[in-house]
Amino acid sequence: MNSTIEIEAKVLLTKEQYDTIVSYLGLERYRKSKQINYYIDSKDQILRKNEVVLRIREKDDFELIYPEISGKSGLDITKLNLTNFGKLFDDL
Repeated sequence: MNSTIEIEAKVLLTKEQYDTIVSYLGLERYRKSKQINYYIDSKDQILRKNEVVLRIREKDDFELIYPEISGKSGLDITKLNLTNFGKLFDDL
């Protein structure tokens, strides 16, 4: 079975820093897309305490992402498509 390992580096940029990087790298011609991540846990952070991340990613569609460690294969990423999931957040 094929597994995907996702490694992220997160850096908070100002709009000016972002624009400078885009200009420096010549990326203006590429399509920009918006992605929103919803991280889910209980009030007492039971998932975090067990080193689990539950994320819903909104980018054109909705995807539930649950990474887990599984023996020899390392990190397995489970992804579920959640059509119309965003409507659940409309009233929040």
